[in-house]
Amino acid sequence: MKIVGMILMGGVIIAIGFQIFRLYKQHAELRQSTDKLNQSIVEMTDENKRLQADLEYFSHPTNLEKELRSQFNYKSPGENMIIVIPPQN
Repeated sequence: MKIVGMILMGGVIIAIGFQIFRLYKQHAELRQSTDKLNQSIVEMTDENKRLQADLEYFSHPTNLEKELRSQFNYKSPGENMIIVIPPQN
């Protein structure tokens, strides 16, 4: 009877060890996933701050007109555009 009890006890210990290993592996995967999600939160928070700053900047008509002029050659009605060509060497 002692041998049977020891074999059963050994089997229980092995089963518990296996479950502990599975839980540890699952914990490591969840920690890695949490770290990735936290990094995404930081990146999105930074992007949100940048977009809020852009929104604040472009909400002023003078800034919007300045950007239109520099990027899209915008001109107001009645204005003439002068294109300066640098001299060739």
